[in-house]
Amino acid sequence: ETQLVAEDIEIDVIDETDDFIVVNKPSGMVTHIAPGNYTGTLQNALYYRYPELSNVPRTGIIHRLDKDTSGILVVSRNLSSHNYLNQQLQDQKFDKLYHALVCGSVAEQLRISEPIGRHPVNRKKMSVKLNGKTALSIIKPLKSYDCASHIEVKIITGRTHQIRVHMSHINKPVIGDKLYGYNKNIFQKNPNIYETIDQNFGQYLHAYSLSFSDPKTKKIRKYKADYPEKYNCLLKKMSEIII
Repeated sequence: ETQLVAEDIEIDVIDETDDFIVVNKPSGMVTHIAPGNYTGTLQNALYYRYPELSNVPRTGIIHRLDKDTSGILVVSRNLSSHNYLNQQLQDQKFDKLYHALVCGSVAEQLRISEPIGRHPVNRKKMSVKLNGKTALSIIKPLKSYDCASHIEVKIITGRTHQIRVHMSHINKPVIGDKLYGYNKNIFQKNPNIYETIDQNFGQYLHAYSLSFSDPKTKKIRKYKADYPEKYNCLLKKMSEIII
């Protein structure tokens, strides 16, 4: 934290109270500083806009999203709310829903219960492993086509790269997720889709909604985060072209 610097970076704040801030993180932004990423992160941006967060562990960041995953995050504004929200997270009481654009047809609800651990060769990856940690994802189709689908995912556990690993495991990787086997060439027969996919965008995975208990009122708060523009563009093109 001693290397954290405040940076005037625009962030999309969905809501803020005396106890927490809800933000919509863009794809391409690292959540918090780490070796090799000391600037340009959400943490740098939060520290500039809310300097009082220097008094809260990890500048108030309760949970994280992968760099190329967009969507909703809650940030605590004081030590009391940090402890309360962090305990909810540890007790798996955060209700998180993700939306994703994936390869292949997902026509019915799926329950993927496959343990996840560190990949035996590529240490940057996770993989389904018999001796991994329990991981459960509930997949619900929002719209299914022959070669692609728009899905909603409820993660019961919160393993690293869980959705990306589970979707790759059933051979329906998230579009744009090159780390877990996505290949753009699958859409060569659909040139309008092929041309709409931005190779620099990252995976088309978005943390869409989040519900949690308010630290002060103890009432359930529910928030939704708008899709990124490029996500919307591909979703629109899929509905126009794929039949």
